[in-house]
Amino acid sequence: MHANYHDSAIFSEAIFDENIVLMNASFAGPVLCTNVSFKGEARVQRAKFDDYTNFYGSHFYKDAYFGWAEFNGLTWFNEAIFDKVAAFDNGKISGELECIQAAFNGRVNFMRTEFKNKSYFGDCKFR
Repeated sequence: MHANYHDSAIFSEAIFDENIVLMNASFAGPVLCTNVSFKGEARVQRAKFDDYTNFYGSHFYKDAYFGWAEFNGLTWFNEAIFDKVAAFDNGKISGELECIQAAFNGRVNFMRTEFKNKSYFGDCKFR
């Protein structure tokens, strides 16, 4: 919690077997979380992403909470899989958001989320 990443943060191909908590984290540089397995809950509430953020192909097996998070650069959730809750409530998305071919298999929440740029949800599955 409250971690500050001043450069890029690369978690690609990582496997998190337990819960991950990045609440109130701040990421100044690019964040690469491509093909990550989040097997426990992912709590990323109130995190701030100032640059390019990429969750391409990541799999969230349990609840994923991004409430009150800020995404200021291009953000990708392309081909991401959310098996349970995907909560983006009260977020601020200033950069473009892409969720191409993402799978939302549980409850999805974008309540009170502010989209300031283009957002793409092409070929998504909402189950």
